Amino acid sequence: MTQVIHPTNHAIERFEERILPLIPETNPKRPKDKQTIKQRLYRLLNRAMIGNEELKSKKVDVFFSPVGCESSPPIPITLVINPGKRTLVTLYPSPNWVSSGKNNSTIWKLIA
Repeated sequence: MTQVIHPTNHAIERFEERILPLIPETNPKRPKDKQTIKQRLYRLLNRAMIGNEELKSKKVDVFFSPVGCESSPPIPITLVINPGKRTLVTLYPSPNWVSSGKNNSTIWKLIA
């Protein structure tokens, strides 16, 4: 069973600082303000189907997928969640993933 997890202001600011620069400015679906980022985070959290078992680890790896532009591949993001308060505390690009650009496109690769 999933329950609503609310993004904190800190998480919204970290998305703006860490993830937004990875989304091309040419993408028409690129969030333009904090309210839009908050809405996208709610959608991401709902899509991740985070339940009680996943919350025990406090960290959940998901892919944020900006849509509307072929040059915007899914971005691997680690979400840090406070299970007691049901809040998204912070987020960052997932470790061990690197982006490489070729011919005006970005590809994420997992490195060991």
